[in-house]
Amino acid sequence: MKTSKNLIIFVIMCLGLQAHATDYLMFIGAGGEPAKQSTTLFDPMIKNMATYVNQSPGLKVNVALNGGHAKTEEIIKNSFGAAESKTNFQESDYKRLIENYKKKLENNEMVSGDQFMIYIDSHGAEKYGNLKTHAIATSEGSLTNLNTLAGASVVNLDQLEELKKLAKAKGVKMAIIDGSCHSGNTQSLADENTCVISSTGPNHYAYSPFSENFSASMVKGKNLEEIFLETRGKDTTAALPMISTQSGQEVTDLLYKKITPFLYHFDNDHDKLTPYLKNHESDESQCLAEESYSSLVETIKKIEELNTVSKKFLWWTRKKMTVNLTNLKALLASYENSMVQVQRQMKELGPDRLNQKEIFRTPSQTVQYSWRDLLTTDYKTIVAGLQERLKSATDSWDIGQMKDLISTYDQANLKKEELIKAQPDLANIIEKESAIKKSIASNYFTAAAIGKEERKLYAALYKSSQKDQLLDAPNPCRNFKL
Repeated sequence: MKTSKNLIIFVIMCLGLQAHATDYLMFIGAGGEPAKQSTTLFDPMIKNMATYVNQSPGLKVNVALNGGHAKTEEIIKNSFGAAESKTNFQESDYKRLIENYKKKLENNEMVSGDQFMIYIDSHGAEKYGNLKTHAIATSEGSLTNLNTLAGASVVNLDQLEELKKLAKAKGVKMAIIDGSCHSGNTQSLADENTCVISSTGPNHYAYSPFSENFSASMVKGKNLEEIFLETRGKDTTAALPMISTQSGQEVTDLLYKKITPFLYHFDNDHDKLTPYLKNHESDESQCLAEESYSSLVETIKKIEELNTVSKKFLWWTRKKMTVNLTNLKALLASYENSMVQVQRQMKELGPDRLNQKEIFRTPSQTVQYSWRDLLTTDYKTIVAGLQERLKSATDSWDIGQMKDLISTYDQANLKKEELIKAQPDLANIIEKESAIKKSIASNYFTAAAIGKEERKLYAALYKSSQKDQLLDAPNPCRNFKL
């Protein structure tokens, strides 16, 4: 009888603790967008998050988003009425929120059993310097480079480390959702108390559909692992969304480095593929790339074998693949063959020659042109135009300037002719380089198709890993329930 009473008391206490548990949300980002436009690419995700917030009674939320985009600002203003604070996303706002949550944890306003989510979606940089994670854009400035975030003001996510440690010490469940480019770097913040979900890998761009779909799937009662897997299954972009569960880490370790180059594509403004090819053009690098490709194909074949069902009929056996990755293998083979050909052509071309510089001097100036400048400039036509203008010029300063330019361009044209005579292949190197770029660009759709087919491989690998996991293994993503 006494045991039954104790059990009842224990259940009531647990229910009491559960009933009083509080969910907290720090929602930040939407920075780095061009200043002249009224909307941002983050608008659909912001609307979805607003829906989640407004359907979550008792959720305590602080919002620091955007700044300077009229329609985006209007969405934020009208959608988060119950927010404790609502500001633009500047460095001061970021630091203020971090300090605010530190105090809540230190003063036991946030206690064991509570849940704390930090949802980040902004433009994100590649990892640089001594950062453990990476930097994201604030609302101050407009980025000009998706890799470095040049042009934008930034804050780094390493500053969340202390918050994470405090939450763990207090028994507060923690989740960090990073929807930015290069967000795989944020996986370094994960531990047995902190679930980290990234919209892409450390070296890849993110695409808005992942964060948009993830935020749309945030429904009360779901846990973060199931939301991630559901969202990842829908997403078809050339990125590699990551989760910090044990299964997620195992699949990332097995797959990411091998498939990384196949998710790159050529882009005139934000190209990752061409630099990758140039950095891996040595014989040793190409050999390692071939080994990595072969290993990836073997991984695919093994997962197909694990998911092949055999049924015996009278005198024959019929096999059926429940996970069919034939299309993925064909796409990878096509991409690999194309890149091998491109690298061979790049090596033969020696495009780095075009970066060499030549110096030209006149009485009033010294200028320098690259071989690319020399080979792509019609100096004879320019000089002819200057000589015509010189005939009617009367100002002595203008005359002197034009004569200097004519002298410079004559020297440049002479050097151009000398180069082509010494190295005849330079005469059409620009055209050959353009043809190579077209070959690289043609893989855009192949990379996108690989991204789509990769979802099947990831899902099968994840499921296979789950089977080998202990039921009581720490899983902060599954334990974090909305």
